[in-house]
Amino acid sequence: MPKKYFTYIIILAVVALSACSSKESLIRFKAIYLDLDGTTLASNDKPRAATLEILERYRNCGGKVGIITGRTLPRMKMYLDDIKPNLPLVLYNGGVVYDASGSDLMYKGEFDDLELVNIILSMKDEKGVHAVFANYVERPIVNRSDPWVEEVFGKIDENNLCPNIEGCVKAEAVIKKELPIKFMYAVETNDVELVATKIRKVVRDKARVVVSSPVSVEILPIGVDKGITLMKVIQDEGLKPDDVAIFGDSGNDTNMVGEFPVSMAMGNCRQSTCDAALFKIGNNDTDAIARVIERLVLLENCRIN
Repeated sequence: MPKKYFTYIIILAVVALSACSSKESLIRFKAIYLDLDGTTLASNDKPRAATLEILERYRNCGGKVGIITGRTLPRMKMYLDDIKPNLPLVLYNGGVVYDASGSDLMYKGEFDDLELVNIILSMKDEKGVHAVFANYVERPIVNRSDPWVEEVFGKIDENNLCPNIEGCVKAEAVIKKELPIKFMYAVETNDVELVATKIRKVVRDKARVVVSSPVSVEILPIGVDKGITLMKVIQDEGLKPDDVAIFGDSGNDTNMVGEFPVSMAMGNCRQSTCDAALFKIGNNDTDAIARVIERLVLLENCRIN
């Protein structure tokens, strides 16, 4: 049987079971978790109007919405008023969890080995690398900025710049007893895979290296992963994996979409995420998310409200 038909059968079975088990409900899945970049956000860095409209209807019918992203809290907060999540926010690719308002820190993971941190930072001058971000809960430390970095990642606060990033990270470790949650290398698209490969060889099995976008390589502590953290979050919320519909696109979403029974990869997905997801939908510049929620998640009484 061709793979795509097998996929359709699985989806229909999941939908049917969900509908049968919740006859009084207006929705098939109790929760939705959405990645931001390349998924909920279109190429203009904004959510599509149709996505926001369907999420509003979904919430009104009793659904819960969560955001799961590699972004830091400041770079995610600008979307809270539009998306209106009512589930915990999973940030830093699973390294940090906040409450739905972004006010209360619920969980934080971080590196615990300064020697490993220095090994990671030793790759900062590789070809194609524009900058390295050492991300903490409150702010990032960045070793340099240039027009390319600010065009792609936004204006860099001068207070966050530190050319001697090893020294700044060591100072944070000594003064605040804190090491970074993750590192992000800002890299030219043509060099991103090569840089990721080189970093993997250096850190070996002591850290996770993920190509999180066409211009970024992220290095995370072992055990820090969107899928692992999200599984803990939904359990704390009294939910099961098959209560949740997942949307993602990039390499940092691969494990997550593979671990949840109902997962959608955007049409612009990285190949590993395309392969891991249950279903591949339209790209982030279409209304694919709205169409999937309309047809797969909402039951008839919710559709007509």
